Amino acid sequence: MKPRTPIQILRCLDLGGYTAHVAEGKLVIRGPQPLAGPLRGSVKANRDHLVALVEEWCGGEWPGVSATQAGDPPDSEAVG
Repeated sequence: MKPRTPIQILRCLDLGGYTAHVAEGKLVIRGPQPLAGPLRGSVKANRDHLVALVEEWCGGEWPGVSATQAGDPPDSEAVG
């Protein structure tokens, strides 16, 4: 099974009732139970990218914006 992309990970966290925030440069995930299985492995594999994404696009907290907004880059960064 391929690791999930950062956007897929954030959507899974949201669906599972988890929250994420960046504290002192580290990703902190809280939820109803510990992460397990493929999602946990995907978070570990993409941790640096998740931290950057949550800090830059989500104001340091997830959910901070809707999953649709987080999945669409700003127009200035769109590749045509």
